[in-house]
Amino acid sequence: MSKRSQPAYKKESAWEFKRRRGVQLIEEGEDATVIARILGVSECSLYKWRQIHRNNRSLKFIPRGGRPRKLSAEQIEALRELLSKGAKANGWPNELWTSGRVAVLIRKQFKVTYCRSEAWVVLKRYLGWTVQRPVQRCATRNEELIRRWKEVEFPRILREARQKRAHLVFLDESGFLLCPTVCRTYAPSVVSHKCLN
Repeated sequence: MSKRSQPAYKKESAWEFKRRRGVQLIEEGEDATVIARILGVSECSLYKWRQIHRNNRSLKFIPRGGRPRKLSAEQIEALRELLSKGAKANGWPNELWTSGRVAVLIRKQFKVTYCRSEAWVVLKRYLGWTVQRPVQRCATRNEELIRRWKEVEFPRILREARQKRAHLVFLDESGFLLCPTVCRTYAPSVVSHKCLN
């Protein structure tokens, strides 16, 4: 098929195709309930699209305008700078960024009130930050000692425990502390950070 003979709908978006196909199937007499289930829409939407089509109006998807952003583009960039300095530099006792802390920072710096979920949207959508858990690895890690402990020492401990009919109990610091030793924090996503730069 040549480019000239291709139908115009080839350039339409997925939403436009869905609407046009829904109208087409209703006009052909297909059951609206089945069409709605297949297309993942309500029957009400199908009849609305058919009415739009019959009135010779476009089935093109027009996104709804939402509320304007509370923070301007300049304020978003200023927030990025503040966050990059770290939580301690902004008055918190540790380097963890939570949506609650970000909401407080926005209120202090820009006199704009955000709830935690709105702060989360700013972090994710406008700054490209995601929730991350820091990777902890011992700086003095000795792979040879670890291998020896797994292959020699631990089997010996198991044998001795069986001989003495003893129980082995594994505990770490989380068994004694009420606070977790590794917490999640918001931080720039590696992928989104590369895309934004």
